[in-house]
Amino acid sequence: MDFKQFLETFPQTAMIQKDLKSSYNKDEIISHWKSLTASNIIPVTPKPHDHYGTSLDEDTIRVTGSKEFIDSIMVRLKEFLQFETAETELQVKYNASKYEHAGGTSPNFHFYCSVQYKNRSKKIPKGPIMRYDNF
Repeated sequence: MDFKQFLETFPQTAMIQKDLKSSYNKDEIISHWKSLTASNIIPVTPKPHDHYGTSLDEDTIRVTGSKEFIDSIMVRLKEFLQFETAETELQVKYNASKYEHAGGTSPNFHFYCSVQYKNRSKKIPKGPIMRYDNF
């Protein structure tokens, strides 16, 4: 399946790409979320091998909360493990937060995951790569 077929198969993705707004209201988000269908295709654009600094503008997953909450989300993201290959690697962090609130401290954690190219000698393709593996 090429990218055009992917967009035709998942019209909500094409809709969002045509209607690039800086923010969406709750009703739009819930409607979009409900329209999503499960797929084993993950169109991710890996970071260049020499990327450093913030990943806020990159394809990155960030989950915060208790360890139990984060683990319950991680188990649903196992498809990302297929990006640990000869060409790409997962950049991951799972650490405790130092967040404090008025009522005291609560155990809080952060999990980050992104994909990065490994080989600096290869020509880096532009745009998303897709994995179709069954996981």
